[in-house]
Amino acid sequence: MRACISRRAAGVALLSPISTVTRLRRPVNAVLLSDSVVVRNAVGIATVNGGQLISYATTRSTTISGVHLENNVIGLLVDGTGEASNGARVIIRDSVVSGNAADGIQAHSASGKAPAFVLIEHTTLVNNTGIGIHADSPRATMLPKDNTITGNATGISATNGGQLISYGNNTNNNNVGPEGAPTGFFSQM
Repeated sequence: MRACISRRAAGVALLSPISTVTRLRRPVNAVLLSDSVVVRNAVGIATVNGGQLISYATTRSTTISGVHLENNVIGLLVDGTGEASNGARVIIRDSVVSGNAADGIQAHSASGKAPAFVLIEHTTLVNNTGIGIHADSPRATMLPKDNTITGNATGISATNGGQLISYGNNTNNNNVGPEGAPTGFFSQM
């Protein structure tokens, strides 16, 4: 899906050019959302294992590129709590996540449920009221690479056993509260 603008959609939003919520009804290997603006929603984009928006029983991965997620409650939610399966896998790159009322990007799952995995690269996370990048739960893994994280309440945070594995080349400073620290570093081969 390309060149979408979503404003005040009901609930979660992955929108087609005619601004309706898109639900996948047949198996596909990947979903690509690019060159779009998603503003003023409860959740800008939600990738949910178990079916609210993109069911990972039918989708293997989601790529988000060149997208603005602005002034939502949560910019991007990657949730693996719906069921135990392969999990939610998202790549977000070359995007802006700004001015959200809670977290900019959040990965969440639960023990015994599917993993939630997010690779974040070349993305700006700025002025989010919550945490810029938030890995919440032992089955949530986030890999930030070459991002700018600034002006958020907290820069990055791993809670409840979540994993934030940094490539070591992010700019994370000038947040309102703590900058936060990764739980580990990815070693380039």
